[in-house]
Amino acid sequence: MNSAIAHAPSNILSRDEYGTLHLHQVLSPELQAQASAFLGSAVKAGLLPAPFATRGKKEFECLNLDVYDVLLFRGKVKALVVQARTFWRDLRKGYTRSGKDYYLLVRAGRKTSVLEIDKATCAKRAKNNTALGQLAKHYLSELVVACKKAHTPVTATVPAL
Repeated sequence: MNSAIAHAPSNILSRDEYGTLHLHQVLSPELQAQASAFLGSAVKAGLLPAPFATRGKKEFECLNLDVYDVLLFRGKVKALVVQARTFWRDLRKGYTRSGKDYYLLVRAGRKTSVLEIDKATCAKRAKNNTALGQLAKHYLSELVVACKKAHTPVTATVPAL
């Protein structure tokens, strides 16, 4: 195990309710800086959309980039699974619109490549990971990560006759 990785519980990675990794709890500060620089260089090169937030009298719109997985190789960040989340709101009428796109960023030498990945199952697969890099390896075809539904208890009710 890499000594730069912070200690997390053995069966779960620290995530929010949407599946985004809490990088400050999972990675050391040096690896957080590498991941941030990698993400920033991909945005600067035009491989990913740039984060923004705009607000006017009529509407609010923003785009956020969230990291879902980090693949480490020899103590360096090799790949990231990133969600680009957009949100728009009409401030007068209350209408909203949101969208999510998922990308796999891979660094090979000095070259960075981006692959758009499936929207339907990426968040579910991320929540089933127990170690860093599993989701990235799944999309690199090196590992299979199950796409399980979240377990929710179901209570059966019998209608009264």
